[in-house]
Amino acid sequence: MVARPRRPRQPQQLRPQARDRTQRRVAIGVDIGATNTKAVLATADGTVLDRLHLPTRLGGAEAMLAGVDESVARLRERLDATGVPDLAALGLASGGRYSQADGTVVFATGALPGWLGTPVRDMLTHRYGLPSWVDNDGNAAALAEWTCGAGQGSDIFVGLTLGTGLGGGVLIGGRLVQGVRGNAGEFGHLTIDEQGRPCSCGGRGCWERYVSSVALVEAVEDAIREGRATRPMEELRATATLTARSIGQAARQGDTCALSAIAELGRWLGVGLRNVINVLDPDLVTLAGGLAELDNLLVAPALDELARQRVPVPRIARARLDIWAGAVGAALGGLSLVASP
Repeated sequence: MVARPRRPRQPQQLRPQARDRTQRRVAIGVDIGATNTKAVLATADGTVLDRLHLPTRLGGAEAMLAGVDESVARLRERLDATGVPDLAALGLASGGRYSQADGTVVFATGALPGWLGTPVRDMLTHRYGLPSWVDNDGNAAALAEWTCGAGQGSDIFVGLTLGTGLGGGVLIGGRLVQGVRGNAGEFGHLTIDEQGRPCSCGGRGCWERYVSSVALVEAVEDAIREGRATRPMEELRATATLTARSIGQAARQGDTCALSAIAELGRWLGVGLRNVINVLDPDLVTLAGGLAELDNLLVAPALDELARQRVPVPRIARARLDIWAGAVGAALGGLSLVASP
């Protein structure tokens, strides 16, 4: 695996006298999460000029967009004070799926109630009078990782985010693959067992039901119920501290139950990667999110599974960007709509 993640280029001290309005375009990128909304002011090379995060305002589309309004207003105020060229575009990312035909939310996660059916792109364009880009957070993060992270130079790039669920995005020849209905890159809902575990999407056997922080906790809970768990795992559950992070910490200390659960998760990672490789034949796959911190505890079993199935293995690397990747990618998406000066 590659070195530890790095943050996007850090906010810089902006000097009005050093700016040429024709040389640098900037955009605001917003990433709406279930807990926090992150926003950045960024340039086309992924340089972050400023950033902030606020609690997400749940309670429907207007409430969430009011949070976006606050984020944009704060960053715009800071932008105006620097003398940097005017804001060129806006981008927004969140969980769910967007129709690329009209920018409407066609699938929303339960974490963002009231988001389904919202014509987000039109609403942003009307609110701000700027070219506006919308997409899911997996695609946005992949775009950022390809532009200014570990994916630089990759011809067929797959970026996977392993967290509460499993998301991702694909870039081919530097172009983000979004699909006609915004459904491209929905790796978490690849079916790897048609009779398998039920998923919140309504299907069964989706990849994220086997490779996610939720799946890891469920695997240990199953071991506890079946009497196969170690004492430390039982104690974690008894004290309500059984999480993917605590399981990972126990595994690094040699806990056999934690190691077994992670190894099984890694095997399922390999099963799904086989499908990704057979369809796309990427030269690089990056792993981001909390589970990526497990490094070779997770990746080694995946590689073993790929070897068992005799699949040609691309380079698999740790993503370099941090939790701001979705917001940076949204800003980059916005700037992709603006012609070069």
